[in-house]
Amino acid sequence: MFSYELGKMLRFSEILPGIPFKVNCDSSVTFTPLEVAHGSVEGSVIYIADIDEKKIIFGWDIDVPGAERPSDKKKNIDVIRDNLSILGGANLLFMPANTWEATGTGHTSFLLARQYIGEIKAKKTLLMHISGHEDGKGNPGYGWSDSDWASQ
Repeated sequence: MFSYELGKMLRFSEILPGIPFKVNCDSSVTFTPLEVAHGSVEGSVIYIADIDEKKIIFGWDIDVPGAERPSDKKKNIDVIRDNLSILGGANLLFMPANTWEATGTGHTSFLLARQYIGEIKAKKTLLMHISGHEDGKGNPGYGWSDSDWASQ
């Protein structure tokens, strides 16, 4: 369907957990994928981007701290703790907080995201995937606005 674009405009490269890569060879941006559990998806990663002197962590597809990677059954919180040498000193952390406390969504909840935030200690954290709908009506976070979440 898009053979021209695929053949002329895009280049596919395999991304392997733990192996840093640059989008362009002359780029000053280096990405390091770190394998984490995200539901039952094999090979899910979060990304650490090093941009000159700044570090940004794109962690929005990480499951709860106790979730185990399919590849080796290592728990997410242990993956984070074992990789603080590359995660530490982050300027910005994007972290999911899909629900207030519900689990089983493939993302971490607001209450459990605080464990990651406390380990990584980024200068600034932005919460992503906020909805609270999986918590169900009557539970904290259900149907909250952005300002409701920000006040927490």
